Amino acid sequence: MCRGKERSVSASRVNAVSIFCVPLITLPDLSPLLETLLLYHGGSPKEVLCPEFLEAVNEAFLKKKISLPESAVFSLWLRHLPSLEKATLHLLDRLVSVQLNSLEEVACVIKDSLLPQAASHPAIFRVVNEIFNSLTDLFETWFLVACFGEWLDIAAEQLLKAAVQPDPLLWLLAFYYCPQNENQQRTQAMVGDVGIVEVEAVYSHLMMLFSCADLSVRDLEAAVHRITGTEQCCIQHLLTHLLTNFLLFSSGGHMVAQECIYHITETTDTSKEVYSLLTRTAHRLQHHGEENQRTVKLLNELLQKLTLKV
Repeated sequence: MCRGKERSVSASRVNAVSIFCVPLITLPDLSPLLETLLLYHGGSPKEVLCPEFLEAVNEAFLKKKISLPESAVFSLWLRHLPSLEKATLHLLDRLVSVQLNSLEEVACVIKDSLLPQAASHPAIFRVVNEIFNSLTDLFETWFLVACFGEWLDIAAEQLLKAAVQPDPLLWLLAFYYCPQNENQQRTQAMVGDVGIVEVEAVYSHLMMLFSCADLSVRDLEAAVHRITGTEQCCIQHLLTHLLTNFLLFSSGGHMVAQECIYHITETTDTSKEVYSLLTRTAHRLQHHGEENQRTVKLLNELLQKLTLKV
């Protein structure tokens, strides 16, 4: 009896504190108490925190009026389904209401929501997945690609290094650089007839040169000209991605890499894109043994020169 009464009193007190906190949620000094309450479970089978408290905390978090550790946010969503649903819908609203120019920006928005991290919990994953599935496939693709963006870099690398069917991988790259088009079906629809002709022409040209050990800048003039001459931003970034990978991974690419990349970043607005790609690639290759040391060295040299431009 005594133990049950103690649990009951403890639960009622926690409930009272949560009610007391509702109008004070956004006070900076209250954050430690909010975290403690959200992580408290006690022995009661019923929710001890009042719904108004949970809703108010979630609302303040989504509007960035308060900062909470991930563990507290995950606990909030696990114990209060309406808050998780609202967080998911809030993310979708941001994705459709903000102009996003690349999937890197989409990834930042998605990861900032903490939903990908929270989705490691099966219960949260099921709810988020159900909400995405009741909407268009585009949102689900955004979410998955943003969570596993490194796969795209690997896909772009495999386009050149492996004997693969190029269309599906070109589709992924096109989606990466043109995420805002809701009517994208395959590569042609995504980047337009003119755009895909340019992409396929550059890809075919690079594949013919991939095994050449003795390359000159002149050999790559056609590819560079297509990059600097296109008016479509997404096509320009996609082609730059392909050429950069060619310079990093082809037999003779290292010989002309610095000159080509310097020319492209000087004549186009792609410095940030190139810098980001080189940074991601360097980070990935540093964890894959000594066979990549030469490429990693080149990457570091390129990054040092590009740092001043970004």
